[in-house]
Amino acid sequence: MVDAEAEKDFARRARRLGIDEETLLKVRCAFDAADVDKSGGVTTTELFGILDALNDHPLSDADKADICKRFHLDINSQLDLPHFLEAFCSTDHYKNRNLDNMLKSLVHESRKHVDEVNRSVDFRIRFSGVPTRMVEHYVTSEITEMRACLQLPLVALLFFSFTLSVQFHERIDVMHGMHAAMRFDLEENA
Repeated sequence: MVDAEAEKDFARRARRLGIDEETLLKVRCAFDAADVDKSGGVTTTELFGILDALNDHPLSDADKADICKRFHLDINSQLDLPHFLEAFCSTDHYKNRNLDNMLKSLVHESRKHVDEVNRSVDFRIRFSGVPTRMVEHYVTSEITEMRACLQLPLVALLFFSFTLSVQFHERIDVMHGMHAAMRFDLEENA
C-alpha cells in the first residue's frame, strides 16, 4: 500500500506532466498489476513490458536506452510508481500524443508560480488578509506612541513649573541687583 506522502508526490507529478484522469487510472492499474509482490516497484523487464502495453506498440531500443540512462536502471533495478509515471511520459509515443496537455500543464503551473511570487502587498492583503500578529504589533506600537503624545503636555507643564520655581526661589532679579550694586560700590570706592 502506498503511503500518503508518496500519493501526494504521485498526484503532483501527474499534474505537472499533464496526464488526464483516464490515462492516470490506466497507468496506475497497469503498474499495480505488474507489481505482483506489492513491493512498490517494478523491475526493468516488467517496466518495458508495461510501457509496451500502455503505448499500444513496442518501445524502440533508443527509448529503452534513454529510459535506462535517465533513471539509472540496470537489469536488476526497480522503479517506483512516481518514477514509473515519468518513464511512461518520457516515451516518444506518449509525448507525440500528449504534448499539448503537457505544455498546457507546464504553462499553468508556471503562471501560478509567477502570480504567487509577483503579487503586490496590496493584492495579498486584499485577498489573503493581514496576519493577526502584524495587526497586533501595529496596534501596540500605535498605542505606545499615543501614550507618549498624551504625556507631552504633562512634561511641558513640569518644565514650565520647574522654571518658575527656580525663578521665584532664587529671586534672580534681586541677586542681579545686589551683584550690580556691589560691583558699582567696589568700583566707586576703590
